Amino acid sequence: MRSRRRSGPSVNIKDVASHLDVSPSTVSRVLNDHPDVSDAMRDRVMEAARELGYQPDFLAQSLRGGFTRTIGFVLRDLSNPIFADIVKGAETTLRDAGHALILANSEGDPDLDVRNVRILDQRRVDGMLLSLQSESREDLRRTVEELEIPIVLIDRDIPHADAGAVFCDHRSGVLAATDHLLELGHRRVAFISGPRDIRATRERLAGYQEAFRKRGLEEDDHLVRLGSYAREFGHAETLGLMAQRDRPTAVVSAGVQGTAGVLAACRELGLALGRDYSLVSCDEIDFMSFVDPPISVVRRDAALIGRMAGELLLEMVVGGEGARQVVLPTDYVPRGSSANPPSST
Repeated sequence: MRSRRRSGPSVNIKDVASHLDVSPSTVSRVLNDHPDVSDAMRDRVMEAARELGYQPDFLAQSLRGGFTRTIGFVLRDLSNPIFADIVKGAETTLRDAGHALILANSEGDPDLDVRNVRILDQRRVDGMLLSLQSESREDLRRTVEELEIPIVLIDRDIPHADAGAVFCDHRSGVLAATDHLLELGHRRVAFISGPRDIRATRERLAGYQEAFRKRGLEEDDHLVRLGSYAREFGHAETLGLMAQRDRPTAVVSAGVQGTAGVLAACRELGLALGRDYSLVSCDEIDFMSFVDPPISVVRRDAALIGRMAGELLLEMVVGGEGARQVVLPTDYVPRGSSANPPSST
């Protein structure tokens, strides 16, 4: 195996010291922010370091100081566009604080979740952000609970882990969306979502069910399809639902990828959005407000989720504070895809 080499000469502390005709220990004290250094010397050393192009050796610093200035981020599915904004928000916050972000994509596979968490821990990251595929897998829960570094869970609930968490109030958003569909006259409202062992699914399902209870109605359990956020799942379940004799007149789809599957299936069946069926998507990407009719959404601020997760982790990594949990709001935005059911037009 070939060892990696820097392209071109590197500048070290001795080079900076020689340039200034001072001892390497003096330069080291300045670069390590030692208090016993005059302002004049600090300015001289920093100016020389910039002039010579000195780059600090973070690996050596980490061995001495016990930190790496790196944060691990385990994502259940990097292909989900919502995660791009979450990652961007987290990375901006962490970068501004001098930390680099290492991403590990688990592709919706809990086995990869376990592997990725362990690999990042072995790389001695200072902390982790975790958006996991499952909350119930025993080996995954145990792996997370045994971590000895600060962690922040993103919309996941692992009760025995000493972790910070950023939760979203999915329940109230889906409650408002489902209640609006019922108000419009829909009674057969399908709910398509990910697996039940993820907090977001449970909270969204609770909001959906509460909307029926508030109006003294009973939801049809056969219209609830849980299992995956993937496009393929949304597509297959929609085809099955719409093949029923008494098919649903509206669909609440929990996730942008599942929503793409719903739209594809209904198009194949020749069903017109807003006329033959109504649709609400949980989470939004740009095209949803531009299609005809625009798609109603339960919206959350993905970038804010990332920024808040980064801030909570920094509180623990840098500030030495305890784990803290926050709940961020969702809001329902009704658009043209939420219309009266076909029978009342």
